[in-house]
Amino acid sequence: MPNCRSWLSRACSLVILVLAAWAEAQTHAPTAWWNTDWKCRRRVTVLGRTETTSDDVCFVEFPTAGMTKPGGEDVRVLEGASPVHSKVLFMGPGDLCKLAIKMSSAKGPSTFYIYYGNPKASAQPAVWEPKRGCMLETRRYVGGGCGTWEQMQDTIRKSKGQTYGVGYVKNIFMGYNPFGPSENYISLFTGYFDCKQPGTYSFCTTSDEASFMFLDGKLLVEWPGHHGAPPLALPQFTKKIQLTKGVHKIEYYHLQTTDRAVAVAAWQPPGHPKIHPIPEEAFTPIARGTVTGYEIQGVPIAADFSWDNRGEAIMGERLFYRVGFTDKTTGQSGTRATPRWNFGDGLEGEGKVIEHIYFQPGMYTVSLSVDADGKTYKTQQKIQVSEPWDKQLNPDTDKLETYYGKVAAYNFEKVDNENLLVMVEFFERLGKFDDVIRACDVLVNKRKSVPEQALAEKAALMAKVLVEQRGRPDEAVKNLRAAEGKVADKNIKAALTVEIGNQLLAWRKPDEALNEFKKVLTAYASAPKETTRKAHIGMGDAFRQKADCEKAKSAYEKATSIPISDLPFRRVAVRIGALSRAAENYIREFDRTKNFDELGDAEDQITTWEWEFPEEKLVGYSTLLKSQCLYRRKNYREGIREIEELVAVAPKSSYAPEALLLLCDFYQAMKDTPKAINALETITTEYRDSPLAKKAKEKIEALKKPAPAKK
Repeated sequence: MPNCRSWLSRACSLVILVLAAWAEAQTHAPTAWWNTDWKCRRRVTVLGRTETTSDDVCFVEFPTAGMTKPGGEDVRVLEGASPVHSKVLFMGPGDLCKLAIKMSSAKGPSTFYIYYGNPKASAQPAVWEPKRGCMLETRRYVGGGCGTWEQMQDTIRKSKGQTYGVGYVKNIFMGYNPFGPSENYISLFTGYFDCKQPGTYSFCTTSDEASFMFLDGKLLVEWPGHHGAPPLALPQFTKKIQLTKGVHKIEYYHLQTTDRAVAVAAWQPPGHPKIHPIPEEAFTPIARGTVTGYEIQGVPIAADFSWDNRGEAIMGERLFYRVGFTDKTTGQSGTRATPRWNFGDGLEGEGKVIEHIYFQPGMYTVSLSVDADGKTYKTQQKIQVSEPWDKQLNPDTDKLETYYGKVAAYNFEKVDNENLLVMVEFFERLGKFDDVIRACDVLVNKRKSVPEQALAEKAALMAKVLVEQRGRPDEAVKNLRAAEGKVADKNIKAALTVEIGNQLLAWRKPDEALNEFKKVLTAYASAPKETTRKAHIGMGDAFRQKADCEKAKSAYEKATSIPISDLPFRRVAVRIGALSRAAENYIREFDRTKNFDELGDAEDQITTWEWEFPEEKLVGYSTLLKSQCLYRRKNYREGIREIEELVAVAPKSSYAPEALLLLCDFYQAMKDTPKAINALETITTEYRDSPLAKKAKEKIEALKKPAPAKK
């Protein structure tokens, strides 16, 4: 008996599968083309309904591939062989059509065919209006009053043609604009609710700024003017009314100029203890259609795709957008190759399902190519890449680093300048220095039309990365010279020349650097004061590197004579003291927390200090603190260079003994004991009166002591 039941169960399951397959085949069976003037059609399936009326509405949105007329005047809908009423609610953003379809009262699944692609078609007469659910249209606020309904009407008229979007919502209970930015917009709600219990109802509006509520075409309650939203419903904006059983129309108009959006239509039905928002279930339901097929007349394979916003990542004040694309190509084919994509920003990809990262919001024309049976079939869609306005209450974002793999794999040479500049910032933020170099190399060496200021900035960034991260100052100088040769603006040329000089200093070529700084002061004598000041400081740094204290001091003094602030001279000591103490505090905080942000803050203070008072580079304390930061970053070679230059150019600096003690630590870290001892011996011989001389002798003895023998 158990075996019999098992056999019967399997048999029933098989019958169900066969019936399901048959039903699917019937649903997707070819249907005769309605009218050959229309080039495209989409099949829409609506799942079964349990409750039906003569006013049922199906809402569907579908991509048009740009084949419809701008206003959708050529859109027609058929059920079987019979035309049915429909209304284009909104075209866009991009190649999207939002459509309402009048449904029959029959229960069960329904199949519609949406025809479009007839440029000669005229608009249908407006004989049908969807009267189900709760529909919202939002528009850009372009000015106007809201102190009375007459003023609000005029304001709404002014906003015509400025629609952000149209769609069905759950109810009139909104704290944001689901189709655009949530300030300076107008909401126009039209809903139909089913009054199942006749009697006395209280209606109330609660809003931030003006709101007006109509019932069955008559103004019911209003709260005009600019105002905030209270936490509870106020009696003066509440009205009682007798309602009869059946469907009633509610209209609600709301103006929002600030970002504190509130728009609520509330009621109190008979027998309910308090006023509350009109719930979703009070509104008559609508059906949602699903696009299940696409055909192009006379074409065996219809290339098609869908897209959706899958996430966003934040970088500063900028959003990156992760958009997914799915190949939906239909039609008979023996063999098909991997679909190819062009994402409208110069980049391409392959795959049935693929994701792409956009760095800028905007309208993009995305193309899909499908090779099948020796032929190529193509389609394209305009898509709007923007913030997911409908997800403003769920602001979860992707982690920026999760985008790295996709972005790093892009062909940089095919990315336009604007996006490539953003990509450089992206890689720099993530510390991906090889990619910074790759992207900057395209901008500096392979592009002809990069904006000159951006070109200079990225050339300087690439030089900094090449020197500090990769130890390649020769390449840094080469790329800076290439950028300098491309720009025409003399001020930008001067700034690049200063940067070339600085990188030559990093390359330990002070004489060549001096030539660059002199060029700024002669060939580009009319450069901005800041650039000229940098050139004088650069000359001072070159002479400092050459251990020429007098010439370094003279150059620094010339830099100081070029004013950069209105700081009174008598307060210089106070300013220097503040900067030095701030740097000391950040270094101590780093030692406590090991947070490199603290070390970066210390370095920022030192940079400001030496910019405002370049002569301090000969005093020694700023160099000592800078070297302490370099030691903590384990940048030993740069730290050694800083200290050796200071001791050579300013041997009488009161900070020289302490700097030499730190120099010993640098050499010990590099396991160079002889040079470590040499630094200490300089303290004991040249600075024997220093309190640190005794400590230096003790360290020498410790370093010279032989290591204990291994057992």
